[in-house]
Amino acid sequence: MDAATVSGMQPHHFPTRESAAFPVPADEVTALIAARRDLGPEAEDAVVAIFLEKAGRAIDARVEQRVAELRRERSGPSSGQSLALAIVSMGVGIPVTAIALGLDSGITAALAWATIAGVNFIFNRGKR
Repeated sequence: MDAATVSGMQPHHFPTRESAAFPVPADEVTALIAARRDLGPEAEDAVVAIFLEKAGRAIDARVEQRVAELRRERSGPSSGQSLALAIVSMGVGIPVTAIALGLDSGITAALAWATIAGVNFIFNRGKR
């Protein structure tokens, strides 16, 4: 009885690509192991180098995919965030306008609304 059977695992059982636990498909790993056996110990460095190259490319591709997903997720504020900012802007702008106009300062009211519009523009510019 071999060690794999004793431990309860089937021989040559590798995690699937879907499990993302192993960066190189199982059939390629099996082929590399067979090549190592066929070519002998003197070719071990070359076989390991090939495996590391394939694993590195597979890992790089997954990292690039994940980074692209994160960029899409963080592309800008959500509709709910934009609506909340608009409501808060109105809630702040109306009383500020009333106070400014009560003090006969139309310039202050205009400046307040320009500032509110600027904040809304900057917040929403990343949203497309």
